[in-house]
Amino acid sequence: MATIVSTSSLVTIVSKPVSPFDGKGDVVWYDDFESGRRWAFTPAANAAFNTMAPLANINSDGKGAVGYIQAPANGIATISSFLYLPNTTRVGVELSFLAQGFMAFEMRVYVYTGSQRHRHALYFNSVGGAPLITASLYRRNASFNLVPVQLLASAGSWEAWKLVFNITTGQLVRALFGNLSFDLAGQSGEISANSTPQSLEIYLMVYSLVANQAVYIDNFILTKDEPER
Repeated sequence: MATIVSTSSLVTIVSKPVSPFDGKGDVVWYDDFESGRRWAFTPAANAAFNTMAPLANINSDGKGAVGYIQAPANGIATISSFLYLPNTTRVGVELSFLAQGFMAFEMRVYVYTGSQRHRHALYFNSVGGAPLITASLYRRNASFNLVPVQLLASAGSWEAWKLVFNITTGQLVRALFGNLSFDLAGQSGEISANSTPQSLEIYLMVYSLVANQAVYIDNFILTKDEPER
C-alpha cells in the first residue's frame, strides 16, 4: 500500500505497508518515527521532543524507533503537524503511546473545511494512578467520559487509541482504546466559522503535573473512508 507523507511543503510517496489497528479505513499518512522528525516542536523551557531507538521495554511493536515528548514540571510540551484533508467523509486518527508518571496526554485535531473549523480531542489522565480517557470539546470543560477508570490499563503500558469523525458535519463517529470501542453517534466537536483552507492540524500535547514527565509515541496513522460503525 502506498501512503502519502507530508514533510513541510514536500510530498513523498512511501511504500511501507501500514494498517490501522482496528483494520478499518484506508491509510493516507503515517509516521512510525523511523525517519527523523516530521513534526513541528513548540519550544518551551525544559521541554523536549526527540526520536530515538528503543530503550529497554520502551517500544510499541518490538522494533524500530519511537518518538519522545517531555514536558517540564507543571508545564506543557507540544508537537504539531499540518496534513492534507482527505477527499472523503469520515476520517480516523490513531496513535500508540506509553505514558509515564503523573501526567496528562492529549491528541487534538482541528479540521478546516474552508468555511468552518471542527475541534476534536482525546485526553488521557494518569493522575493518582487512575487513568482516564475522554473525548472532549475542551480539555477541562465540556467533556464526556468514554472509559470507566477500572477498565483501563495502568499508566506505564503501551496503549493504542483512535478517534473517527465526520469532516463534513463535525460529528464524532466512534472512539477506540485498546480492544474497547465506543459509539459516539450524536456527539459533536466544537464547530466555529473559519476561512482557513481545507486541511487537518494535529497536536500531541503532554501536560506534566509534577517533575518532568514524558510520553513515548509510535505509529501515528491517518485514515480515510472509515465506516459508520
